[in-house]
Amino acid sequence: MVASMSNSDAMSADQRELAAYGRELFSRIARLHSRVEAGEYGEFPLQDGAVLVAELFRGGGRIFVASDRTVLFVSSALGSEEARAEFEGGRRTPLEAFGSD
Repeated sequence: MVASMSNSDAMSADQRELAAYGRELFSRIARLHSRVEAGEYGEFPLQDGAVLVAELFRGGGRIFVASDRTVLFVSSALGSEEARAEFEGGRRTPLEAFGSD
């Protein structure tokens, strides 16, 4: 079961769709690395229609999803402000890094 913590009232329908896409990418990572999926995610609206999907456990990763469905995956080792600045600056993770669907 996948649970999420979000303020759906603060997110548009498009942002909720982007958040679902981010959760799917986390599922791909789990399959790619033969590990159990985290199952709990935080979903947060960002500017310009983007969203942040974060695994809710110590050491969990974060996926920023832009409105054009390009993404940036960052580990917890990267600070929140630095990660957001990288995303807003245009850094992206190639979709091939998440394995196939």
